[in-house]
Amino acid sequence: MSTPRPAAASTRLCSRCGAPMPRAMRRPLRRRGPAWESSASASACDRILLAPGQALTLNGIAQGVITDRITDLLRAGGAEHTLVDMGEFRAIGGRSAQEPWSVRLAGGGHALLTDRALATTEARGFSFDPEGRLPQLIDPATGTARADWARVSVIADSAGLADGLSTGLSLAPAAAIRAALPHLPGVEVRALDASGQEFRFT
Repeated sequence: MSTPRPAAASTRLCSRCGAPMPRAMRRPLRRRGPAWESSASASACDRILLAPGQALTLNGIAQGVITDRITDLLRAGGAEHTLVDMGEFRAIGGRSAQEPWSVRLAGGGHALLTDRALATTEARGFSFDPEGRLPQLIDPATGTARADWARVSVIADSAGLADGLSTGLSLAPAAAIRAALPHLPGVEVRALDASGQEFRFT
């Protein structure tokens, strides 16, 4: 039986669990041309320490998961007609037994929700540069900031799913969205292009 080798002296260990920390977690985020490399430095598996000038948002999926958790707590407490908004939306029932909730979408239009969730990603909701040329979305294939759509809204059964999809599909062309939806039953996508035209995918 082999004996585990001790970590190299240069390897940083998590101060909480003692496990070696991934190299990417030991270097601050820094600009590299139009892309970004590495990640925020961390001192333990349950926390992230940011270098001066860095910030962290809950966009991407955390807002949706938080919305689901709050919705579950309210439903367990007896809520029947409630619209939860924790950055993304999830409806418990409708506005009434006969009327759904109506949520206004960025860029125009409304979504009607009854026991459903809605998440929206706007490419220009946050920008990495003062001029607004680098949207908040980073293409994992290239490391560059870009987006195929000005806004993507997703309606799904859970806010976590809707949030993750609205982020990922913001980088997907129309053909890729159409190809994905047969594998995502019950999901509706409403995407707004740069000219303000909305496309609906179901």
